[in-house]
Amino acid sequence: MRRFTAKNRLVMGLTAASFAAALTLGGGVPAQAAGGEVVVFQVDALPLKHYPNPQGCTNLSTALHHVLINQTDRPVKVYNLPNCIGVPLATVQPDTGAHADTFLSFSA
Repeated sequence: MRRFTAKNRLVMGLTAASFAAALTLGGGVPAQAAGGEVVVFQVDALPLKHYPNPQGCTNLSTALHHVLINQTDRPVKVYNLPNCIGVPLATVQPDTGAHADTFLSFSA
């Protein structure tokens, strides 16, 4: 039979409190949106599309996208399939752009 002394209770209490603090501080932290915007050029005579503070995967409406300008503070990956599936066509660093024949989604 094990005896619960004051020392054992203190250690158990501190362990439980540490575990609870770790769950509260470390778990479930949402991903932050990239600061800035991604600008997409489709074809001549169509307006540019602006995506302010993108977060996660962004699907694009048509396959007529040719140039992506990354004006965010983190890299953006460009995919030729919707839902950011497969291997990225390119990783576009902040304050740079990339050209592709077509692309359907990007992730920030």
